[in-house]
Amino acid sequence: MKTLASLFVVAAALLTLSAFAGAQSPSTVLVVANAKNSNSVALANYYMSARQIPTQNLLLLDMPAKYTPDDVDTISVADFRNLIANPILAKAESLPHIDYIVLCRNLPIQIAETNGSVDSAIAGRSLRRIDNPYCGTFVPFDSTTYGLCLVTRLDGWSWDDAFQLVDNSINASVGSPVFLDAYDLLDCISGCAQVNLTMAQANSTLLEEQVPVMLTQVQDFSAPAMPLGGYYSWGSNDPTFSEVLWTSLQFAPGAIAETIVATSAEFLRFPGGTESQIAQLIQQGVTGAKGYVADPNLSAAANSNSLFSSYTSGLNLAESYYNASSYLGWRDVVVGDPLCSPYAGAFFPHGE
Repeated sequence: MKTLASLFVVAAALLTLSAFAGAQSPSTVLVVANAKNSNSVALANYYMSARQIPTQNLLLLDMPAKYTPDDVDTISVADFRNLIANPILAKAESLPHIDYIVLCRNLPIQIAETNGSVDSAIAGRSLRRIDNPYCGTFVPFDSTTYGLCLVTRLDGWSWDDAFQLVDNSINASVGSPVFLDAYDLLDCISGCAQVNLTMAQANSTLLEEQVPVMLTQVQDFSAPAMPLGGYYSWGSNDPTFSEVLWTSLQFAPGAIAETIVATSAEFLRFPGGTESQIAQLIQQGVTGAKGYVADPNLSAAANSNSLFSSYTSGLNLAESYYNASSYLGWRDVVVGDPLCSPYAGAFFPHGE
């Protein structure tokens, strides 16, 4: 009898052979930058040139001066609607077909009154949490089918970090191991236990796909001394968390990451806070990461099995994160080039 993991792998293999041999066309990406910030505009142009995105797919928002400083990352609901959401929607509807929206550094990240993220509100066209209709589909994304766009951003603690996200995506490769740190919490509540169980399932799935993977369940925070192709851990929620080991993590171009940390994107643009931040991983070379601007509850975390199975089967970065995430209009932020898909042209034999 085939195991559930085996059946999942077969499904993934069939999808790989049929539907998504490559990433979607660059013409489906809308790039958005702050017209009042020269670095934001330069980043947009750099990304569009690297991905050969048509020039008409650039939207420069006329943001007031109060939103121009790098240390300003919140926006009011009224300003979000008038300055960001409505112009983006109008621009997207003026183009033939848009599946992805990329927000460039120096655009607000969080909506003040709701604690939600700008990104997720745009994706779901909602200021409140709604179910993500694309979650768990394991198929290529099409905005016409789902009535939404997948939103990511190019951001980080510095402009160099944001530009590096583009370079890492263009140079993405396969072969480096996915590392899953499933700390076995002794006082784990049921939701935490499920996260660890899902990491174990992800390990089994990737092993059957013959994708390099390492799973650790030891009661010590771990950091392999090698570049990683993927990373998933409890971050600073691990009772044995080590800042030294956290800052020693290395990533190969194309690597994606997620941590079970409630405010891991609270300080996406400048260091701060008491919890581990995905911006640290971006600085250390990760190509894609998912974080949260405020506590989203555990169910909002990207499902590790869905995330890595999607990515290593050929779905792109945006598809993989959104396929693994339950909500829109919520507190999630996905950082990275949506079209990054190093496994789309790679061959990994699949188990039966």
